[in-house]
Amino acid sequence: MESEIRRDRVKNLQEALLKAQNSLDGVQKKSTNKFSNYDYVSAEDMVTSARKALINQGLVAGRKAWSYEQDKVKCTFFIAHPESGEEITGTTEFPSVARKGTPEDKALATALTSSLSYYLRDILLLPRFPKNENMDYYEDGPHVSMDEIQSKIFNKGA
Repeated sequence: MESEIRRDRVKNLQEALLKAQNSLDGVQKKSTNKFSNYDYVSAEDMVTSARKALINQGLVAGRKAWSYEQDKVKCTFFIAHPESGEEITGTTEFPSVARKGTPEDKALATALTSSLSYYLRDILLLPRFPKNENMDYYEDGPHVSMDEIQSKIFNKGA
């Protein structure tokens, strides 16, 4: 995901996002792909959980724009803190795979839905496996503060 962040202009947003990140340990896998026999987090469950965590901290997120070309969906998403007027945007690309049984319009809708789900998972730093679901893949430790993340990004090479 590509994004541009001016740290000095998004302090309130970062603080609220950190609280939203700390409010979730993960999202339960309640859906099953019967053809390939695996469980997964549905986009609806991800959006519902993420929306609640964001709204509880005074944040909103959504898609600003999207385009489709060469079997890829390019989306620009935003997360905003309306009270302060702060906002950050990020751009993602997601494959749109039309095949037998999945016409192009359905593949496009699936790519748009999936890209939103993964964007929300990314901004909330949600693990693939919620706590206690699969301890082999989950490291239980303290969350990293946004200050630590930003200092590593902005002070790189300094």
